[in-house]
Amino acid sequence: MRAAFWLVCASVLLSLLPSFVELIRATMNDVPPDVLAFYRRGSPTATAEAIKTTVVFSEIVHLGVYLVTAAVFVLVARKMRTGRNWARWSTAALLLIGAVSWSTRELGSPLDTLAKVLIAGCALAAIVCMFVRASRPHFTVSGDNH
Repeated sequence: MRAAFWLVCASVLLSLLPSFVELIRATMNDVPPDVLAFYRRGSPTATAEAIKTTVVFSEIVHLGVYLVTAAVFVLVARKMRTGRNWARWSTAALLLIGAVSWSTRELGSPLDTLAKVLIAGCALAAIVCMFVRASRPHFTVSGDNH
């Protein structure tokens, strides 16, 4: 179960990286012209600085949502590690949803593609580790009576 737990953690951490990169990119760079045009359609008098502030704020909110989601993943994975069978199934479901979500996003740079492959690979490896025959006693012996 230790391997499954750490693979879940690796998948979660890898899924946070793109949000951190986007936040840094939004903070360090000027707003792209297409984004400026999009925001100016709704507010023609908006300055580039105000639009940049809005973009950075939206990235912070986006990252906050990811951090809360990551905390839930790790909390459920910790319960799975202690032998809770419901947590094993919950972790597997969350990982499958996450792997499918990441694999269906558009491919960006080669680094983005590598991150998506690693996220999906860690998630699938964790699921396999949770359901191999050797892991069954961990859940049937300690079970949900904690």
